[in-house]
Formats: sequence, C-alpha cells, structure tokens
Amino acid sequence: MFTSKEEFFKHNPERRVLNRVQGQIFTPEECDIIYNQFPKHPFHQATVFNISMEDNKIVEVEEKYRPDMSKRTETRVDLADAHSNPYFGNDVIIARDFLKSKLDHWVCGNFDQWAKVIRYQTGDFLKNHIDSGDTEILKKREWTLIIQLSDENEYTGGDVVIGDWILPKLKGFVCLFNGGHVPHEITEVTSGERRSFITWLSKKDLTFL
Repeated sequence: MFTSKEEFFKHNPERRVLNRVQGQIFTPEECDIIYNQFPKHPFHQATVFNISMEDNKIVEVEEKYRPDMSKRTETRVDLADAHSNPYFGNDVIIARDFLKSKLDHWVCGNFDQWAKVIRYQTGDFLKNHIDSGDTEILKKREWTLIIQLSDENEYTGGDVVIGDWILPKLKGFVCLFNGGHVPHEITEVTSGERRSFITWLSKKDLTFL
C-alpha cells in the first residue's frame, strides 16, 4: 500500500506502463452463477498481507485485518469444485474448466492460484497497492484477472482505478492486467453493492505476451 499514487509514480515512473486485455465476456447469467454457486464458504472480513522487514529481509508474513488499508468481505473459491445449473443443460462444470473455456484466447495456464469472490458494500474500499511481493504466494501474482459480477446500476462509487485508467462497470466485463506491476485501487462504494471475481496469473500462463 502507498501513501499516494502520485508519490509512488514519482519514485517508480516505469510503473505507469499499463498492459491489459479486456472485454465483456461473461453473460449476466454466468456472473450470477459465479457469485451464487462458486463460493462454498461464508463471506468474511478481508485481510491483507502484512509483511515485516529487518535488514531488507522478511522476518514475518501474516494475513491481517487492516481497516486503514482495506474494508470489504470476501470468500475463497476452490476452482476444482464441480457445479450444475440449468443454464448449462445436463452438463456438470468444473469451475476451472469453465473459466478456461471462456478465456482461452488470453490464458493457456491452469488457473492454479488463489481465486476469490469479493463484495464491496457502502463504505467499503481498497487502497492503492500492487499485487506482487517477496512471499511465495505474492511472487506468482504478476497478472490480475477481474470479472465484474454486478452491473453499474447496482452501486455508486467503487471505481476500479488501474494506474490512470478506470475499469468499466458493465456486468460480465473482464480485465486482465499487469497488477503485480501497476498500482490499482477500489474507491469507496457510496451506495449499493459491488461484486467481483478475482484471481492471479503468471506471465507463463498467458497467450498474448
């Protein structure tokens, strides 16, 4: 997390370079399935990685609730879970296979990193940050995939600001961007509820680089 985006870019001007692919890929029905069926556990208060350093070395890593940095609820999603729904006819889908079938023009990997469904309600936010770091989990977070699960008329505020660009709020819109490199944030939701799916990818998982 950073004191300000301007201060970060002042010291890291190369991090302004935003690479992304985007498009409205998922139908509203598919977004509702992701939100309502993919999570198997209750939503809980989101945490952030809190990393303590001494002599430029990591001495402690913990997931910690930091209300000054982040206020939102989330739940982890197991992409190996199977799901059935009348929308898919008689088929039973594996969450990972479903994502691969929709995004195979961008992603050739196996979606093997963490995945979450996140809920931002009135007053919730996420301060400016990058997704990469020096831990085993964060080292792999080179690219960030966000699926918008709620529509623009369902909430106000809650802008996804990536560098100097703002993500469209269309339900089913997807953005895959270099979130381990470019700072991004979620501005405070002023009314309603914003819902999204997020996971991370390594460069080796992508088709377009």
